[in-house]
Amino acid sequence: MNNIDKINKLLELENSGIFSFGAITEKKSLKKSRLTKEVTQENIRILYKVVLCSVRLGSDYQKAVNNRLAKEGKVQDFKSQGTYTNPVNGSKIVLKHKDNDTHYLRVYPNLCFSFNTRKEYFDSDGNHVSYKKFKKLEQEYFSMPSNNKSQGLDDQIIVNNYKMVNVKYVKQGNFKVEDMTFEEIKQLLDNLLNG
Repeated sequence: MNNIDKINKLLELENSGIFSFGAITEKKSLKKSRLTKEVTQENIRILYKVVLCSVRLGSDYQKAVNNRLAKEGKVQDFKSQGTYTNPVNGSKIVLKHKDNDTHYLRVYPNLCFSFNTRKEYFDSDGNHVSYKKFKKLEQEYFSMPSNNKSQGLDDQIIVNNYKMVNVKYVKQGNFKVEDMTFEEIKQLLDNLLNG
């Protein structure tokens, strides 16, 4: 399924809900180590992250944060700010970059309970990188993710925008969007992990 077909199919969704989700993303390194200033090793210039989990689609970000503020016994005064994306046709699921033609799928991984989350990292040679090793590499060679301090939450709402090209699988009941089947992604993971 190409990106245009994925976008059109996802735009048909009218309701929010819990979906099975799979994606393969690239994380590009800095040119040099933050610590040693030496050039980044060839095999870690790009790391690949394979994710299989449950996510919520179609949530209202501001409402979700204010609901969690209420649960934490705090004032519900959160106002979401603009970002680098705009909704496509009013969608809370499909977004488009403000300055170019990149489309994204907005997912909320911690607004649902995921029964079977798998996140694995691989270097450009296909070698498995443990989560512990990834965190060390991230601190030295990669841009660090920023925490959203504006929410005012103890347990912040995580929002991820996945480039449509990286989205490999989205399914709920009879609704399905896929570049790779769930089984193909699991098989890819198993092959990479078991050599």
